[in-house]
Amino acid sequence: MKNDITIGLDNSIYTWSARTNEAFKLAEFPHTIVTSLSWNPRGILLAAGDDKGDIRIFDTEMNKSLRNIDNHLHRVGTLCWNNNLLTSGSRDSKIFITDLRSPNAFVCKFIGHK
Repeated sequence: MKNDITIGLDNSIYTWSARTNEAFKLAEFPHTIVTSLSWNPRGILLAAGDDKGDIRIFDTEMNKSLRNIDNHLHRVGTLCWNNNLLTSGSRDSKIFITDLRSPNAFVCKFIGHK
C-alpha cells in the first residue's frame, strides 16, 4: 500500500500522499463527472467511474491511464476489486465483472440489478 488518499472532485481526480505530504492532480476528464473510485488490493491501480458510464484504469506508479472500459450506459456508482477482477455497478441496472488481463470487455454480466 502506498498510503495515499484519492478523491474525485467534479471532473478531476486528486491524490494526496501521506509519505510525502504532497497532492497532485492525477487526471481530468472533459465533459464528465467522477462518480466512483476504487483502489486495487495492491494499491497501484485505480479505477474511476464517471456519470457517462465509462471506467478508466490508472497505473498510479507510472502516472498514466492503462485502459478505458465502456460497458455501462449510465452513471457508474460502485467499483470493487478482487485481484485482477473489477466489478462495476451502474444506474443502467447492470453489473459487469471485467478481468483486466483479458482483452474482452467483460467476463460476466448481470442484468436487472436494482
